[in-house]
Amino acid sequence: MLEDYETDAVFALMVRVLKEHKRRDEAQKALEEAQKTISEANIAWVKGMEAIKFFCPEKEGADLWKEVAKALGNERYVEAFHLAGMGEDLEERVRQRALDNTQMSDADANIKDRVLELLRKAGSEGTTARTIIDELRSEGVEMHDKTVGMTLYRLSQDGQSRRQGRMWYPIELPTDGKDDLPSVADVFE
Repeated sequence: MLEDYETDAVFALMVRVLKEHKRRDEAQKALEEAQKTISEANIAWVKGMEAIKFFCPEKEGADLWKEVAKALGNERYVEAFHLAGMGEDLEERVRQRALDNTQMSDADANIKDRVLELLRKAGSEGTTARTIIDELRSEGVEMHDKTVGMTLYRLSQDGQSRRQGRMWYPIELPTDGKDDLPSVADVFE
């Protein structure tokens, strides 16, 4: 037989366990609903992407979105973000790009320029991040191990490089003045 203080403790523990059980069940239900929403959104997104690619079948990734921006014009491209409820995301991305560009140190700019130069030198054969790191270090450039990888990634987001597996390739930028707009893919980073 339990003492009074022990039954009080068991009672308190039982209430706590039941509350947590209820909270877990509610969270599980919310998770299932969220997963269903994600699944439905993914299906709609894939179908929408296929429809957009119908109009630009030869384009992929950032190139596709640049083509869409070119076809729609900057104003309608931006308007689409706002109508989709993503205008703030787009504006924040544009602000962040401007901030990134102004905060880049001379050393970072030189590394970015050298990475781009080495990419262009590799041309259609491409190169790996490791090859670029080794080349820069052989030139006496001191940098963090991830600097080249992040630089290549940023160049890809700016439409200046692309990746296939571990190989990186240069992409020449168009000079139509539309490069300041991020792609739809940028918003989902």
